[in-house]
Amino acid sequence: SPICFLAENVKGLLTHDNSKTINVIIQAFERLGYFVFSPLLLNANDYEVAQKRERIFLFGVKKEFKNL
Repeated sequence: SPICFLAENVKGLLTHDNSKTINVIIQAFERLGYFVFSPLLLNANDYEVAQKRERIFLFGVKKEFKNL
């Protein structure tokens, strides 16, 4: 399996079903052996993209590589 992953999705995933959905996703990655960092909300407009698009990003790394 990959050493790390980057996942991206819509902003609403953070609050969907009182945040239960994002927590289920994070727990699934953790069961696969990943340490998942806190979701990061970014706006494309802050990075010189000509549109306002807020997206969440999840980054995870295999637990054995977390402290390298």
